[in-house]
Amino acid sequence: MDRIERMDGCLVQHGPENERIYLMRVDGDMSNGSIVKLVAEAEKRQYTKITAKIPKRLEAAFAAAGFVREAVIPGFFLGEEEAVFMSLFLSKQRSRLGENEGLIHDVLRKAEERESGARPQLAKGFTWKVADAVMAPEIAELYGKIFETYPFPIHDPSYIQRTMADGSVVYYAALSSPGSIAALASSELDRQALGVEMTDFATDTGVRGNGLAAFLLAQMERDMAEEGYRTAYTIARAVSYGMNLTFAGLGYAYGGTLVNNTNIGGQLESMNVWYKPLRPQS
Repeated sequence: MDRIERMDGCLVQHGPENERIYLMRVDGDMSNGSIVKLVAEAEKRQYTKITAKIPKRLEAAFAAAGFVREAVIPGFFLGEEEAVFMSLFLSKQRSRLGENEGLIHDVLRKAEERESGARPQLAKGFTWKVADAVMAPEIAELYGKIFETYPFPIHDPSYIQRTMADGSVVYYAALSSPGSIAALASSELDRQALGVEMTDFATDTGVRGNGLAAFLLAQMERDMAEEGYRTAYTIARAVSYGMNLTFAGLGYAYGGTLVNNTNIGGQLESMNVWYKPLRPQS
């Protein structure tokens, strides 16, 4: 099981499932020594990739250590400074898109051709709510049903409850009837940066095609903007027409592709970064 921990004041996720270190947040600046330590840790554990989401001001230091830019989120930090995804591949095979390359390019082409539409409306017969701790077992059950593997333990009710309690994640649910979850999504908050990741989308197989993901995304955007968050982004499966078209249709811009980045659905997959300002840029 991958785990999240502190390393030299930074928040990192690492473990055998994703075979990588993911530097999720840098608190302050990061020394060259800390970057060297990060690489040494990955080599020690025989991981094949390091991905770092960092402020643009640190890009040169990571580039000097062999990292390459894979994606960018303009204005992620307080609506002003870019977040840059820098990656170091410790395996040539992991750095290649592989047999899905044609599909990945086609998904992106169709998503970028998608025009933004009107604000999605909730399909007839459904309601929605911000989920509470009582719903954690049912939330975890649906995630376990949809995803064979996932980069975070969203199949564990205690993880759902813990992230609710500490305020780091807000879960949204579409309901087909009282107590019956049809679709889920969440807003993962970075309060220091005033950036938010729109993530953990899952729709039960029997109710797909009702636009529930798009509705929940639009609702999360409105709520997060009201809370003062400046920029939203997502990391979507690069082979998924549905999710990439959903974000493009709500006005998100393509920020880049993280190659062979995430163990999801039982295998390592490449992921597309999409971003959107939640309020006008100054």
